[in-house]
Amino acid sequence: MKIRKTQDWLKANHHKLCSSIKKTECYKWSRWLKDKRTHVFPCVCETRNDDCIFAETYYRVWQVGQLLEQEDMFVNALLEYENMKGDKGFHKRWLNNYSSLGENIFLLEERVKIAIQKDPYVTAEVILPREEIKHLLKFKEVYWSCV
Repeated sequence: MKIRKTQDWLKANHHKLCSSIKKTECYKWSRWLKDKRTHVFPCVCETRNDDCIFAETYYRVWQVGQLLEQEDMFVNALLEYENMKGDKGFHKRWLNNYSSLGENIFLLEERVKIAIQKDPYVTAEVILPREEIKHLLKFKEVYWSCV
């Protein structure tokens, strides 16, 4: 599945998410919907149903949406990096200043894989809009090259 605009996709599919959560046996999604700060553990269900797969897909795209809401912070960090990268000791200071952004973006990929079957292991792929997440991907590249 290919997504053109992350926030548009999330808005268009919110009702489907709510419907899927009501049908799935997995309670983690209803807890997450009530409190988005809830940590969502990986699925351990033997058989994944379509509703659970959709809820996870929505969750993974939502995570990217949360990062996009902070895009200005990522862009500013990249500008600071470009302007100061020749200074001695800069990398360490820059890493310390942006460690929380670096940790949040660690798992970002343009292609998100969702497990749909465990044995044999089969995944579905969600392709995020590269143009929309380009600053996030660049920050990830720069940050993790400095670590």
